[in-house]
Amino acid sequence: MRRPSARPGRAAPPAPPSPWAGVGFVVGSGLVLTAIGRLIDRGALPWLVPGDSAVEDALPLPARRLLAVWFALVALLALVAPAAALLAGGRDPRIRRVLLPYVSVLGAQAVVERVATRRFFPHMSVLVGLAYTLFRLWQLRRGRAYLRHAGGGAGPGLRATRRLVAAGLAFWTLNLIFLVGVLSRRVVRPFPNRRGV
Repeated sequence: MRRPSARPGRAAPPAPPSPWAGVGFVVGSGLVLTAIGRLIDRGALPWLVPGDSAVEDALPLPARRLLAVWFALVALLALVAPAAALLAGGRDPRIRRVLLPYVSVLGAQAVVERVATRRFFPHMSVLVGLAYTLFRLWQLRRGRAYLRHAGGGAGPGLRATRRLVAAGLAFWTLNLIFLVGVLSRRVVRPFPNRRGV
């Protein structure tokens, strides 16, 4: 007789972010963004404005100085802090299940932005960042739910990872707002009418 997977009346604990979900996202988003980039180059999407430096051109001159600080925070929270948490508590499989998919997708984004957006579709940097930020927020929300219900006790490494995930959710939400603001000011423009007015 099979044992029930969960107690009656209680939902099963949430699963951690799947590494295969990250692989599927990287491949799928790469295909979609490449198609969008080619359509922009051909003029098939006139409401998307191509540009070599969409982020910097969208910001007022005083705000551009804050861009370096913002990118430093991105590097700190996106790479340094998760890497330190993995080194400190990487023996805990619960920490690996949450942080490894997260760091892997970050690495994929770095490759996409360096190779694809700089060499082939420079006007796609904002859209790439927007897509990856949305997926990253999903990963962190899934990881937070998993860590809340993870058994086996909560050591210092697990508590630090929970704080890191909470900080990541707050930071990437701000980054999403930033990217949407850039998209609305620089990348998106009204549809031209037939008279060209």
